Amino acid sequence: MQRFTIALFSLVSVLSFSLVATAAEDRGGALYYSIGGSFGEPGALNTAIGKSGFGPVPSFGWSQGGGGHAVFQRWLIGGEGHSFFNQRVSSGPDSMAVGGGYGLVHFGYMLAHTPSFQLYPMVGLGLGGMSIRSTRDLSPILDMQQGSLPLTHVNSLQWLLDLGMGSSLVIPLGEKAISGILVGARAGYLFSPFGGMSWSSNELPIQGGPSYSPGGFYFRLSLGLGSYE
Repeated sequence: MQRFTIALFSLVSVLSFSLVATAAEDRGGALYYSIGGSFGEPGALNTAIGKSGFGPVPSFGWSQGGGGHAVFQRWLIGGEGHSFFNQRVSSGPDSMAVGGGYGLVHFGYMLAHTPSFQLYPMVGLGLGGMSIRSTRDLSPILDMQQGSLPLTHVNSLQWLLDLGMGSSLVIPLGEKAISGILVGARAGYLFSPFGGMSWSSNELPIQGGPSYSPGGFYFRLSLGLGSYE
């Protein structure tokens, strides 16, 4: 997942800078850092870990990441990677850390497109998953099985679809500059369009496990560099 996100971000960065360098009408691009929160659905996970005395994982969590996009004749293509801050729960001396992340390719259209203001709906498709680490064997807790070895770190993976709406303001760096500081906001809904998910440990598949994905309603704030014509 980490290699996929880095490759995606690098590709979008090169594409964005290429279009910015040859800016013309209805073209542009942006690179940004993003932080925000989302409302997940950890119900199945909390039911499983609650039977072993662990406290519930909160439905709301924070994440951070980065991304970029390029615009050509108002059409937008870009990518973004996000990583969730770990949420920790405990049961006596034992602890559990739940995290995750995702990487998406985005497509959209600029409803409003000026050098200083942009408004755009977008659709994203990519891969994402959750990560669970515990000081106790997760096999009996999460009803998982991978031979006879204890499981203390497991990961999930699934396809994700993102439906969102974004906006941004660009503050010029100079009186005649076409590029500047970008401040943006986006909200949307992230979910698995195909259902199903797979758990693994040490890159080997695991049987069983609860349903838990990085999807849900989200909001993001972003800060970066943008240039639009």
